[in-house]
Amino acid sequence: YYMNGQLIEKSTGEKDLGVYVCTNMKPSVHVANSAKKANQMLGLIKRNINNKTVDVITRLYKQMVRPHLEYCVQAWSPWLQKDIDLLESVQRRATRLIPELRELPYDQRLRKMKLTTLAVRRYRGDMIEVFKIMKGMEGINMENIFEQTCTPYGIRGHQYKLKIPYARLDIRKKFFSVRVIHAWNKLPAQIV
Repeated sequence: YYMNGQLIEKSTGEKDLGVYVCTNMKPSVHVANSAKKANQMLGLIKRNINNKTVDVITRLYKQMVRPHLEYCVQAWSPWLQKDIDLLESVQRRATRLIPELRELPYDQRLRKMKLTTLAVRRYRGDMIEVFKIMKGMEGINMENIFEQTCTPYGIRGHQYKLKIPYARLDIRKKFFSVRVIHAWNKLPAQIV
């Protein structure tokens, strides 16, 4: 392709608004870069902080590390197990920085630090984002992303149920506008 008489070079990926997008639409490159940045921040904390108490490390992790792992996660949420494990390994490493928790299993370290797994946070973030879109809090036209079902309210669930669109390609099923619908439709009416 040419633009203004100049040849446009082929690219296998591009960074846009801080998110790496590849031609295969898999988030693996972005996950690797996010994990690398988060691990760099953990190294900085490990080298420079002497008072490694639960409170100090938890606050530093939430402020300096977790934002790298969660930035714009609705756009690139990982679905490959290797990507999920890579992100979770960063949080595992962070919980091992605290000397008194180092020997405990991962789930107990999370409980002591009052944290949840990153997968739970991604799920929660997805549901919050759908809620904001449905209620008009995002400035996004809901009809451009979702289609409401015509089922009468009161049969089962809530009145904001969404129709699952047909997705011919498996990659399309991983997009935000498709992957969140099943979980959203399962929510009880009191929450929605």
